[in-house]
Amino acid sequence: TQSRSSAASDVYKRQVKGMSHVVGSVPRSGFRAEKDATVIAKLKAAGAIPLLVSSTPEYCLSWETSTFVNGRTKNPYDPSRTSGGSSGGEGALNGVGASVFGVGSDIAGSIRVPSMFNGIFGHKPTAGIVSLEGHFPSSTDKNFNKYLTIGPMCRFAKDLPTLTYLMVDEEHQKKLRLDQPLHTKDIKVYYLPSAGFSFCLWNVEYSIQLKMLEAVSHFKSN
Repeated sequence: TQSRSSAASDVYKRQVKGMSHVVGSVPRSGFRAEKDATVIAKLKAAGAIPLLVSSTPEYCLSWETSTFVNGRTKNPYDPSRTSGGSSGGEGALNGVGASVFGVGSDIAGSIRVPSMFNGIFGHKPTAGIVSLEGHFPSSTDKNFNKYLTIGPMCRFAKDLPTLTYLMVDEEHQKKLRLDQPLHTKDIKVYYLPSAGFSFCLWNVEYSIQLKMLEAVSHFKSN
């Protein structure tokens, strides 16, 4: 566990009492959260200290982070490239070492894409085990909760189990068995080198496909 002085984090999209709740939207300029979202309250109770609310695309609906509210969020390794989205501000801050960890949310890659682009680690937990109370945007569609999930983003992979444990609802903490060792030979690895023709998925660069297959080969042999 971390001390209160070191467990600082960035958060966004979720309500953080007294902090910006604009979510990249000009009509929401000046909005501030009146209370903490459930996941933020849980992290605060564990000793985390929110530093700021990082930038997102408007309503978190883009794979890059550029808005009329905050401008363009650049990649810390190459300012000519994107930091990704929708957790682009979070990915950039963690990638440059400005934060210990952060909180993201993900439907179609909003944690995973900026984590990859900025050289950090992110995890999209199974839907339903982390409370979405206080997240914006939200939906009354019952299927919404099957796809959207909140998860951690951080610089070191070893921090993911601890952060995930702190974020999930109490009823699921023991079921996850995050304190037990896991051998990669005992898990199933699912991967998609390329989606082929698609209106919503980007083509995967050949060099990335090769690295993906190398990783799969490694898991199969260990």
